[in-house]
Amino acid sequence: GSSAGGTAGSAGAGASPGCTGECTPGSKETQPCTWGTSERTCQADCTWSGFGACETPVGWRDMAPSSSANIPGRKNALGVWTGSVLLIFGGSTADLSPGTYDPATNQWTKLAPAPVSGTPVWTGSALVLVSTDPATPVARFDLASNTWTTLPGTLPIPKRNTFAFVAYLPATQEVMVWGGRKTSCPCNLGDGAAYSLKNLSWRVVATGPLEPRGEFRPPGVVWTGSSLVIFGGGNYWGGRYHTGASYDPVADAWTPSPESPQAGYTRLLAFPLGPNGSLAAFWGGERYGGSDY
Repeated sequence: GSSAGGTAGSAGAGASPGCTGECTPGSKETQPCTWGTSERTCQADCTWSGFGACETPVGWRDMAPSSSANIPGRKNALGVWTGSVLLIFGGSTADLSPGTYDPATNQWTKLAPAPVSGTPVWTGSALVLVSTDPATPVARFDLASNTWTTLPGTLPIPKRNTFAFVAYLPATQEVMVWGGRKTSCPCNLGDGAAYSLKNLSWRVVATGPLEPRGEFRPPGVVWTGSSLVIFGGGNYWGGRYHTGASYDPVADAWTPSPESPQAGYTRLLAFPLGPNGSLAAFWGGERYGGSDY
């Protein structure tokens, strides 16, 4: 008798000569694990040993498909590691439900749908949605309780189609939105606002030195621990910028960055680098004409 959940392996049950028991010495059985299999061996006294530990295979593994939890595929989604699961939201889908993937169990879970649509940002502990429409409230998602909360306040800058970027400012516990594009011109926008998750209120961000830019060719954005650094990007009509600036949310002040020797990049890989993430690094990207660098 194999233990519950066991599946027969390379040899069957039955005692060898001079041995009466549940299996033939030396035979093996396997049982499935979340990743790979575990194995047990028939011992000399014709009894099974315990199943060995489930070992995670080395190299690439096939994840369970998100469709197993009714989570549709998409591109350009937000994806963050929460410390225990992968959390995804948004992208090119009408589905307003976040989804999580647990690598320990190889399982997806579909979570409560958002009460509004908006651009997502992860604060390190919560998912926040901000709409480009002042009539739509900010929404915050608590993963532990699987609940959404709509928050007070009205976006203090004009309605637009998109934002150039949405970023979290840990120093002030704010979500910052900036730039974007609207249908009626001037179409490219260079204004911004910040929403305090502590005070539950909006403020208009100081006017900065950056040229207006939009989401179609977004800039690179990096939080360094004290400032938000923005570099590159462009607009819908082909403009490209090799200028940048840093924004200090405590002082509500901008500082222009030195002009970069790299010109006209958008869709850069942007990330903190160096001691305590104090450097803003930008790599690769796209130039006008479709070339990648």
